[in-house]
Amino acid sequence: MAMTERLTDLWIEQLKNLHSLEVQLAKALPAMARTAEREEVRNFLLHHRVRAKAHATMLETILGELDETPGNVTCAAMGRLVAEWKPSDDIELLRTVRRGVHQEIERLAKAINGARVLGYDDAAELLCAAMEEEQYEDASLAKLGRRIHGHASRYAAA
Repeated sequence: MAMTERLTDLWIEQLKNLHSLEVQLAKALPAMARTAEREEVRNFLLHHRVRAKAHATMLETILGELDETPGNVTCAAMGRLVAEWKPSDDIELLRTVRRGVHQEIERLAKAINGARVLGYDDAAELLCAAMEEEQYEDASLAKLGRRIHGHASRYAAA
């Protein structure tokens, strides 16, 4: 197997893993939103669900252009995060979601690098746009956490 073919296979697996992460997060967010104490937290989580679903659709499009489907790949890290989540106060809820967003950003960065190395410029552009959205979400989560608690010390450790 040629090196480029092997790298492409690894990149496709990254995309499938990222798709699984987005789908798992989109499924978990409504339950998380129901436990939110504040309406602004609930609204943020439901908005993030829409974004996660859009990112999953974008990944399906990229995979489709490669004649691939998401398949049965499961993102174990997101699975653990969702499984370990327990209803608590809003700050803990936001910290959990922020950890998920950080996983998204990390995996998007890797997928972008793979797309660029392999010459999939259109995919790289789509993935970059998704990463910018996730970085904005991360900043918004931090801001919301600070506003709710009036200080950054407890939240900044997320």
